[in-house]
Amino acid sequence: MHQLMALYASLQARLAAHEEGQGMVEYGLIIAAVAIAVIIAIFALGPKIASMFETAGSSLSSDRTKKTGLAAVDARDVLAKVAAL
Repeated sequence: MHQLMALYASLQARLAAHEEGQGMVEYGLIIAAVAIAVIIAIFALGPKIASMFETAGSSLSSDRTKKTGLAAVDARDVLAKVAAL
């Protein structure tokens, strides 16, 4: 009877250890699923985001060419004035 109780206790200890490992595996699967979802979202939305940046960049460059008659600024003059403060 004593051996049976010892066997039961050892089986319970093994099952408890397996349950802890099971939790880690579940967290790993959740992280993998989230990573796959993020990769799919990046591939799906990538071209749209790229076109948004291209539109913004072309808008900024066209605004710069439209502005004429602006004085050129020399970086050395600006640094000298800042250093004089």
